Amino acid sequence: MVSEDLRIAPRVWQVEHIGLARRQGLSTEVYRRIREGELARIASARAAATQSQGWQQRFVWPTVGRISGRFGSQRVYRGEAAAFHSGVDVAAGAGAAVVAPADGVVVLSPPPRFSLEGNLVIIDHGMGLNSAFLHLQHSNVREGQAVKQGQLIGSVGATGRATGPHLHWSMKWQDARIDPQPLAGAMRN
Repeated sequence: MVSEDLRIAPRVWQVEHIGLARRQGLSTEVYRRIREGELARIASARAAATQSQGWQQRFVWPTVGRISGRFGSQRVYRGEAAAFHSGVDVAAGAGAAVVAPADGVVVLSPPPRFSLEGNLVIIDHGMGLNSAFLHLQHSNVREGQAVKQGQLIGSVGATGRATGPHLHWSMKWQDARIDPQPLAGAMRN
């Protein structure tokens, strides 16, 4: 048995105050579509348990570029707080390769394209740890496929609710959202 002490410390999150009103939301039809099927499909994929051992690896960055959005950051529009950012955004340019950050099994892959996430791939790394890759231009993997660290899984795009091409990489361990950046370490260009 291996044990290790962990030091848990509070972290300061980036909060950006915007002097403008919040952008208009989605149409009633889009909200209905999200509530009636998309969220359930994503939750089901994230609940999948595979025998992957990728959780034991040192994770690598799925793409390389400028970090344009940090985990935990939040915008406040004229005093109205928006949701915190649940992943890290990498502005790598449209069509840039996206690779598996660790071994795993693909538990969700397009089609269909989701309203907010666009082309979405989710990889289960085992032990309740999974990665989601949002806004992909296209996917190179299918559900049930085992992938190896560094294997091409898709390309950077701007599908779904995205203001420009970038990769949104989010991770969950069990029911908790976690920051992928410390797992991947420093980005090497």
